[in-house]
Amino acid sequence: MCGVKGTAALRGRVTVPRQIALLQGSKWTSEASVEGWRHFEVVGLTRTDEGWSVELAASCDSTRRVQVSARALTKREGWRAGWTTLRALEQLPVTPRPSP
Repeated sequence: MCGVKGTAALRGRVTVPRQIALLQGSKWTSEASVEGWRHFEVVGLTRTDEGWSVELAASCDSTRRVQVSARALTKREGWRAGWTTLRALEQLPVTPRPSP
């Protein structure tokens, strides 16, 4: 991501690395259907013992939410930045997701 360094306040409560803060509000496409959906938007960031956790809400049903590691998004492990059409996804090589 852009090589941006530093920290930023997220909603005035938590100081997060600027690269992680840039994920807030970003849009993502899952290479595989997740709870019936593929298009998601970042709605929350949480610090965990293992790093940063990202809360994603399905674009067509904001009540459908999933948690993924920020690493999964930034390393493109099963996720594509932006909203990608199904046809375009079918033409891309699938990145294997690590086992939980």
